[in-house]
Amino acid sequence: MKKLRLVALLLTSFVALASTISLAATYPYIWQTQPRQIHSGLTILSSQITAILDVAPDPLNLRSMGKWITAYIQLPEEYNPENIAASTILLNETIQPVLDPKYGFVTNSSEYLVDHNNDGILERMVKFNRTMASSLILSKGIRYGHVTLTVIGQLNDGTSFEGSDIIMVRMPGDVEARCARFRRVKHYADHKDDLNVLGGQAS
Repeated sequence: MKKLRLVALLLTSFVALASTISLAATYPYIWQTQPRQIHSGLTILSSQITAILDVAPDPLNLRSMGKWITAYIQLPEEYNPENIAASTILLNETIQPVLDPKYGFVTNSSEYLVDHNNDGILERMVKFNRTMASSLILSKGIRYGHVTLTVIGQLNDGTSFEGSDIIMVRMPGDVEARCARFRRVKHYADHKDDLNVLGGQAS
């Protein structure tokens, strides 16, 4: 009798596990985004939340000698931006924010918790080395136009977040040189006849 009860218990557990696997395969989005608990209380998967990201300056001058670019990370209202673990943040999966404690914007919450867009919700402000960010953009062959900058990171409880912003980047010297050449060519085309007359080659 004890053996029969044990076999029945094992079969029940197997059916429950098979049902869970089937549900995960049928609804992968739910499986990935909604934490599930097992009897021990251990969370199998954590959710990822979408943050609103605002990057400044915009437009970004890739020739500028400025020190930083600034990112403002706004989480959904139910999350506290003070719980963002700054050491987990990456810009485009490559660049860490400035973490040197000598800067007040790293250690002082009154400086890194701000309402940048004045919507009544605090954002977590972080800064990235501007030269590194510009070099990363240039390494992709981008010198002018729109680029997407993405910040990923985690909260102190391990919940991950991600946010993106599209900004304009430019290389002023390159653009101005092209515009100057265009103006010279256009000026020559507009005044070609006058130049021919002056050169003794009137048409």
